[in-house]
Amino acid sequence: MDAHEITREELYDRVWSTPLSKLGPELGLSGRGLAKLCERKGVPVPSRGYWAKLRHGKAPKRTPLPERWPVVATLLKGHSRSGDPPLHPIVIGARKHFESGRVTEDGYLKPHKRLVSDIYVSKETLPRALEVANSLYLKLERRKYPVLIAPNGTHFHRPPVDEREKPGRERLWESTWYPLRPTVVYIKGIELGLTFFELSENVKVRHKKGKWVRVTEAPARARRSQWDHDWTSQRDLPSGRLCLWAYSPHGWTQWKEEWREKAPGGLPRKFNAVITTLEREVPNILRQIKKAKHEQELALKRWEAEERERKRREEERRRRQMVKESREELFQIIEAWGEATRVEGFFSDAETRAAALTDDQQKGLLERLARARELLGGVDALQRFAAWRAPDERS
Repeated sequence: MDAHEITREELYDRVWSTPLSKLGPELGLSGRGLAKLCERKGVPVPSRGYWAKLRHGKAPKRTPLPERWPVVATLLKGHSRSGDPPLHPIVIGARKHFESGRVTEDGYLKPHKRLVSDIYVSKETLPRALEVANSLYLKLERRKYPVLIAPNGTHFHRPPVDEREKPGRERLWESTWYPLRPTVVYIKGIELGLTFFELSENVKVRHKKGKWVRVTEAPARARRSQWDHDWTSQRDLPSGRLCLWAYSPHGWTQWKEEWREKAPGGLPRKFNAVITTLEREVPNILRQIKKAKHEQELALKRWEAEERERKRREEERRRRQMVKESREELFQIIEAWGEATRVEGFFSDAETRAAALTDDQQKGLLERLARARELLGGVDALQRFAAWRAPDERS
């Protein structure tokens, strides 16, 4: 069977019934190739440990199959229920999540739910940002380039956004919002990240009612009467102009491109150029990924070699230590043996002399000799030598 001919539902049922390493060859793919196919089709796969738990009777709950592709197919045909412009699935319902979150002091939205499309804008720009993002997502889908929130377990990274028109100055306030998982598009089997954000511009501001307000937005009378004694400052505030970042979410790769609006509304006119750039850069990113994997393999081999050498040195150190301890213990036994011989000579001589005494005298003396032996704890050198451990007997 050709893996690319089965439906998402069939693929979903099979990957949750058979490990990828076994199912892949049945479908004419490697395990990794089947995992890639599942990513492209938006089909979740079991996490590590799933099959072990299943074997022990602890059946984990399946990750639900997201309803994405059928919806996209319908929308791309223009079958909108209400007659409004079609919406990409990851845009549907996104506005309420953004607007129900909090607003930073500088006016940017930070939704509490982070499993949403990667968009960082002000409340005023949000409707247009969603419309622009939706337009690009659908345009990519028409080219057969799926767009989705990265599946769980992909371990992609999204570079931090610096929304300032002129980055470089030290940031003195809270960091920007970022999604739980990046928004990615699959082009020729490679994932590319997509981030929309609103550029900020450095302007003269006043602080009013817990937020920064542009001086130019204050009514003339208010500036003269109410704000005459207020202090002003420079601040980066949302400009209303959007920027699109495209980047490689793969670790150890460094590709990134951006497209900025000079005036609000200009970004969609760049989308053809955006897609052309993404298509053109795929081979470059593939080379980076291949190079990164090669460097990772070399780094792993170096680490393994260093670890073997470290263990060898540690074993040699332990061997020398055990030889040292064994020698020291043996010398102690030899010294004790000499002392034991001297002591034993004393007791033997005392017992020989006691033999010439009367029975009463001999009894009392032998009792004292026994007590003396007991006090010394025994003088048997052979017993001590039997307890000695050679170097190879030490752990």
